[in-house]
Amino acid sequence: MALDLDQTCTAAELAGLLNLTTRRIFQLADEGVLPRATRGRFALVGSIKGYVTYAQELARGRPASNRELALERLALTKAKRILAELEIERFRGQHLPQRPTLRAIETASRIQRDRVLALPAVAEELAAEAGGDAVRLRIGLEQAARTICQDVSDETLRLARELGDGGEGHAG
Repeated sequence: MALDLDQTCTAAELAGLLNLTTRRIFQLADEGVLPRATRGRFALVGSIKGYVTYAQELARGRPASNRELALERLALTKAKRILAELEIERFRGQHLPQRPTLRAIETASRIQRDRVLALPAVAEELAAEAGGDAVRLRIGLEQAARTICQDVSDETLRLARELGDGGEGHAG
């Protein structure tokens, strides 16, 4: 029996031959396991060889494609980097206790939320004072926004100092 090395097939035909779904065929093609011949068609012999190699690699416990190997290496590198960063933080004593840190973030967020929610009332007062003068209103709103930002910044700094002292003070 002579094989036509140039023969192609559809994803559905290849899926039937390999006992896979067409979705899995396209996934394997995206991973570089199955070679595409043209749009929607696959090189039959190359795909069978690719799938056999893929199955053999899986059986040996190795990554089945270069993409999977690259993803595994990337994940390992990322995990090593995170571990190294945590070690450095611990060494420097910069790792903050979780509960006081979360409490400080919650307090700072609540203060920021309250100040922003008060902005419409401030705008209403400024509009009345401006008497229809848009420039005066804009300047007043900018000043109100700067005051809110400064208040939030001051409170955040206070909370950060409190955390630096061990988080024993009362936040809020």
